[in-house]
Amino acid sequence: MLIWLADNWAVTLQCAGVIGGLGCTGKALRVDMKARQVANWFALTTFSVEPCILRYFVAMISNRKRSRCEGQNEPGMQLDKPTLSWRPSQLCRKTSGNHPFKSIAARCFPLFRRQYLTPPIQRGRLESLQQRIQKLKAGNGSFALLALDHGLTYGVGQTVEPAKVKSLLQTFRGRIGGVVLTFGLAKYLKLNGENTPLIVQCFGGPLQAEKVQVASIEQALRLRATAVSVQLSICESKPPDSSQTREIAGFVSVSYQHGLPVLFMISGHDPSNLLFVANVIRIAQEMGADLIKVRAVPKETAPTEELEALATTVNQAPPVLLAGGTMGTALIAEAETAARRLSFSGYCVGRNIFQAPDPLSVVSALNTIWDKTKNH
Repeated sequence: MLIWLADNWAVTLQCAGVIGGLGCTGKALRVDMKARQVANWFALTTFSVEPCILRYFVAMISNRKRSRCEGQNEPGMQLDKPTLSWRPSQLCRKTSGNHPFKSIAARCFPLFRRQYLTPPIQRGRLESLQQRIQKLKAGNGSFALLALDHGLTYGVGQTVEPAKVKSLLQTFRGRIGGVVLTFGLAKYLKLNGENTPLIVQCFGGPLQAEKVQVASIEQALRLRATAVSVQLSICESKPPDSSQTREIAGFVSVSYQHGLPVLFMISGHDPSNLLFVANVIRIAQEMGADLIKVRAVPKETAPTEELEALATTVNQAPPVLLAGGTMGTALIAEAETAARRLSFSGYCVGRNIFQAPDPLSVVSALNTIWDKTKNH
C-alpha cells in the first residue's frame, strides 16, 4: 500500500511540475526573462529533484517491507542502497520498468532543454533580418539614410545640435528610411524608432583615435533599433588592425543571433582607387555586413575596366550605400555616378545634408536620382 501511494505521489508531483513549467512557457515565449528563469527552475526540478527524492523514499519503503517479509536478514545480505541523482539525463536512464512517467520525461526534457537551457537565438532569424533591412528603404525602394553620429568624432564641430535632431527628422519624415545615431544621443532624445527607423552606431571614437565598441546589442535593442552600425578603417598603406577585426567579428556574431542587420561604415581609403574600394567591399561582405557604406569617386580618366570591376563587385555584395564625406563635395554628381554606373543601392549621408542651406532640397535631389535609376 505504501509503495503504491509513493509511486502515485511521484506521478502526481511530476505532472504538477510539468503543468507549472508549461504555464511559464507561455510567458517565456514573449521574451520575458523572469518567466524564462522560472521555467528553467520548473524544468530542472520537475525532471531531477522531485523524482530523485521520491525514488529515495520508495527504495527505503521497499527495503523495510522486504526485511519484514524475510524476517532477519541473512549474513552478508545487502539491501538496495537508495541513491540521489541530480542530473535530469540520468533520470531517463535510471527510470526503468513500467514507470508511468518514463516516456513523458524522456520526451519532455529535451524540449525544455532546447527551449530554455540553450542561448535564445531567434527563430526565423533570416526572415526578421530581411524585414528589418526592408524597413530602411525610402518610399522609392532605395536606401536613404541620414547619418547624425558625428558628435562622437568631432564633438561640437561638424555636427547637428541635439535640440534640432527631432525637428530635422520631422522635416524628412517619409523621405528617408532611417537615421544613424549614437546610443547616448538616442537615449537622451528618447528616440525609439517609432517614426523613423533607428540605426545605433555601436563603434567610434574621437578624431584620430582608435575606433572601439561604445554600445552593445542589448543597448540597441532597448532603444528598439532596426539595425546597428560599426566603423571599419582600412588604408591602402597598411592592413586593418587585427584587434579591431576581431572585435567587429564578435559583434557581428552577437547581432546575427538577435536578428539585427549590421551597417559597415568604411573609411580611411582613397575613394578614387576603385579597385581598392572593390576590395574593401568584399572584405566587409566576408565579415558579415548586411549593408555597406563606402565612398567611391571615380576620376574622369578612370579606365572602364575599373568601373566595371567595381560595379560587378557591388552587384554581388549586400546593398552598398554612398557615403557623403565632408561638406562641399560634389555630392549630386557623385550620387549620379554611383547610382547609374556603379549600381549603388542608395546613400548614407550626414554633413552634406544637415549642413546644407536647404537640407530638404538635397534629400529630394538624392531621392530623385535613385528614382530615375529604379525606373530604368
